[in-house]
Amino acid sequence: MGAAIALIRILEVAMPAEALRARIEANLAGQKTIGIVGDPSGSRGGDISAAMPRFVAAFIEQQFAS
Repeated sequence: MGAAIALIRILEVAMPAEALRARIEANLAGQKTIGIVGDPSGSRGGDISAAMPRFVAAFIEQQFAS
């Protein structure tokens, strides 16, 4: 396997999270390379999975902790 680079960007938007999630999911239908992750303590129970690279999960956990 070759080298890898992580590109993570935090976006702030002026709309409720569930409305944003629905809008993004509608636009990304059929694309498997992009994911949406919600607050691990939120109503969806979080979206962090063992399939994610550990550095991605650690970054997401840190973001929701702060």
